[in-house]
Amino acid sequence: MFETVTRKKAKLRLALTGVSGAGKTLSALYIAYGITGDWSKIALIDTEHERARFYADRSDLGTGEFLYAPFEPPYSPMRYKEFVLQGALAVGSDGVVIIDSFIHAWNNTGGILDIKP
Repeated sequence: MFETVTRKKAKLRLALTGVSGAGKTLSALYIAYGITGDWSKIALIDTEHERARFYADRSDLGTGEFLYAPFEPPYSPMRYKEFVLQGALAVGSDGVVIIDSFIHAWNNTGGILDIKP
């Protein structure tokens, strides 16, 4: 039943929650930079009316230039998957893809509540 454990590689999956304005996007960027050490290895998918653009290359915040893709409706799970795959290809196996945010996949145009039977 039990065996000696061996470590396996796995990608981090992390969700940040908080009220609007709590700093989730900036925190996600800082965490991603902490993982990669390279702003160009970060791809951000933005469903929040392009608000993440405010954090690009800010000396006052210590941010750099990261890869960016605005994500407009429809917010179907398949479109999310396509964007994530493109982001992963753009940053490579040692990069980070940030999705800001997932809520639209649930209850916005083209989301799960729209496509459920």
